[in-house]
Amino acid sequence: MKKIFTTSVLFAVLAITATTADAKSWRINNDVTQKADFTDLNAAMSSNDVVADDTLYLDPGCNLIEDQTVTKRVTIVGPGYFRVNTPHRFASISGKLYLKAQYIKVEGVIMTKVTYLCANYITLERCKTNTIYINENWQQPAAQHATIRQCYVVDIQGPGLSYKDKAAFAKIENCIIMVNNMTPIEDIYSPTIRNCYIAYTGTNTGIYAIKNVDNATITNNIIINQCTNTQVFSGLTNSIVSNNVMSCAEDTYSAYTTNNRFLNSADESLVFALEGTNDQKYQLKADSPAKGYATDEGDCGPFGGGYPYVLNGQPAGYPYYTKAVIGTRSKDGKVNVSLNIKMQDE
Repeated sequence: MKKIFTTSVLFAVLAITATTADAKSWRINNDVTQKADFTDLNAAMSSNDVVADDTLYLDPGCNLIEDQTVTKRVTIVGPGYFRVNTPHRFASISGKLYLKAQYIKVEGVIMTKVTYLCANYITLERCKTNTIYINENWQQPAAQHATIRQCYVVDIQGPGLSYKDKAAFAKIENCIIMVNNMTPIEDIYSPTIRNCYIAYTGTNTGIYAIKNVDNATITNNIIINQCTNTQVFSGLTNSIVSNNVMSCAEDTYSAYTTNNRFLNSADESLVFALEGTNDQKYQLKADSPAKGYATDEGDCGPFGGGYPYVLNGQPAGYPYYTKAVIGTRSKDGKVNVSLNIKMQDE
């Protein structure tokens, strides 16, 4: 749900109250004319003033071009994505992003290159990302218990099952995961994958939707391989696979015929409304086979479950304006400014 109100005063996002008494909020913007606290995340990490539990707000319109490395337990917040009426209001990291401290959280940010999760208990929420690597490589410290939630993702990769102690127990939920040149989810040990839309959209017949996962729980998802209906899983062992809607035919995966639905087609229009743009398209049509088929008798896919996908990745509690009306100057020299403000409250 969203709250909408009108105000005559423009206020800063930094007015959001910190989550703890000692935590501080900082503005990040590489446009020096905006006079933010830091020009990028690297500069914030180098400052002794930034400490654990602080929040770093990426200004709308900020684009961090260089690689960024986060080494402190902080929360990083941007304004979301896919807001087509105000494209300049995004915040992007167009260099690689390395997250190297436990309990980092990134929310509402666009990451156009690879994001590396290099420590335990990292959360990505309501982000639009390119490839996510759980662990930079097998030589890095463990990156267990990652949470990737309500994100619009290209693909998620681990270091391989030979190094399963390095990347394990990830929660991947309520995401839209789509890629045209590699497997959407691969090489992760003991993940929970639920309420996602997982799609391979390319033409290579050797690519699967989910590959080389062990001891996984895969439930309430919509899984489509647009190249071939038969290649949904490969290297799937010791796993629970239930209440998914899949593009393959029932006889393709006889081991998973209980409590799964088989479309025998990669036609998205069988499942989704396909109305609107970007993430809007993946809301379910009225007679979708994913309706009411989840384990909780709710819907399969990203808009069901305990953490329904939020359109445009709007972070909770982040106000933004959608309309500004600037009046004429009055006799006393004042100018009336009216703003329509929205806030995602959940």
